[in-house]
Amino acid sequence: MDGSKTLEVRTSQRFFSDVEVGDIIVFSHCTCTTRCKVNGIRTYRDFEEMLGTEDPSKIMPGWTSKQVLEGLRDLYSRSFEALGVVVFEIKVSTI
Repeated sequence: MDGSKTLEVRTSQRFFSDVEVGDIIVFSHCTCTTRCKVNGIRTYRDFEEMLGTEDPSKIMPGWTSKQVLEGLRDLYSRSFEALGVVVFEIKVSTI
């Protein structure tokens, strides 16, 4: 929410295929809402391939690559990971 996270990682589920560069994504947590502009989109075969390219500190600030991988695999089953991985490059937006 403070802008230190600049990459949002999701598995390649159908509803993410409509997201385009320039779109605004709204993130909500408890009573806080943050709007982020999508500045880039990259796709990968799986989390390991993604972490071979992307900076883990931009995904989960303060976490190592191993911790990010474990965290993502706690969130997503292997069957979801098998769909592929999409990374949204984001920046907090005032729009």
